[in-house]
Amino acid sequence: MRRRLAIVVSALVLGAPAGALAQQPLGLVDQTLAWRDRDTLQPAGPAIAVAEAHTAPVMGPHGQRFALGVSSPGEPGIPTTGRGRVGLWVVDAQRLQLQHQVRAGIAAEAVVFPGMIGAVLQDGTLLVVDPDSGRIVTRRRVGFSFGTPEGVHVAGRGVLVNEVRRGRGVEVAVVTASGRVRTRFVRLPGVHRTVALAAGDGRAYIVGHRRIAVLDPRTLRVSTRRFDGTATSAAYADGALAVGGPRGLRLYDTTTWRALARDERSTHVYASGGTFIAGGDGRVSALTRDGRTAWSTAGNAVAVAAGRVYASPAVLDAATGQRVGTHPETHTVLRVVDVTTPSR
Repeated sequence: MRRRLAIVVSALVLGAPAGALAQQPLGLVDQTLAWRDRDTLQPAGPAIAVAEAHTAPVMGPHGQRFALGVSSPGEPGIPTTGRGRVGLWVVDAQRLQLQHQVRAGIAAEAVVFPGMIGAVLQDGTLLVVDPDSGRIVTRRRVGFSFGTPEGVHVAGRGVLVNEVRRGRGVEVAVVTASGRVRTRFVRLPGVHRTVALAAGDGRAYIVGHRRIAVLDPRTLRVSTRRFDGTATSAAYADGALAVGGPRGLRLYDTTTWRALARDERSTHVYASGGTFIAGGDGRVSALTRDGRTAWSTAGNAVAVAAGRVYASPAVLDAATGQRVGTHPETHTVLRVVDVTTPSR
């Protein structure tokens, strides 16, 4: 079973629900889920106790609800569907109230929410769930690996890397808003146990060892590019793709594939608007889309959300690098993703 998340911060960039502004991130800190003050990550409203989360909150269309992969025996008084242990929640984003709990039998390890909800379980089952009723619409077997990246949304679809076949490639599942599921094996020769996934401009980017696969989720067509690194993280902004890993950071123009920047010290990367936030070797830096360093300071970036860099425990302004607050420290796992309302 995947280790429990300690902190998850989700930036709602588009279509945030009323009363939950884009500048107020949704955060799961230890076992408490709440809208939070972006400079302190302290709760800014009602909270939900989450004993064992397995994914970050994944926002659905229009920002009205989000889905969360969990492992739970079930909460009393909440509408329930399915059988066995609860593996998925559907939550009202504005009121922060649990609407449905789905008894999938085991935890959901990856979730997308383009309309219907797609959830990959630990046993290699991909569920399609109706968020209005919580009903499981379809089940199908797919490949499964632990440690795959969070799903992304692009072109009105959710894209999941559900399995990594070491040395060969990955299996990708694409879920449409109506719940149709298609899978494709993407060749990435030499791929290690982890890959990175990013999305932008109608495409998904799957990055492994020395290769970048570009997937069109509408057609499932794939093109592949070589590069001289290994990915553990990737981010997209304004026609550029940044890749971070043990060999450092690489930044490419995704139209020409011209190299824009190279940084051997940075091992992980996030996007904040049109800026990339890079971290590693005790430094945090901001890179513009053309590869220029906007600022650099000491720190350890562990999250980026709502225009803030969470640098354990410093909170930095993503635009300037200035310290604007402090967030809670944790001695267990700290994990973060940016979540946006799925595009149509």
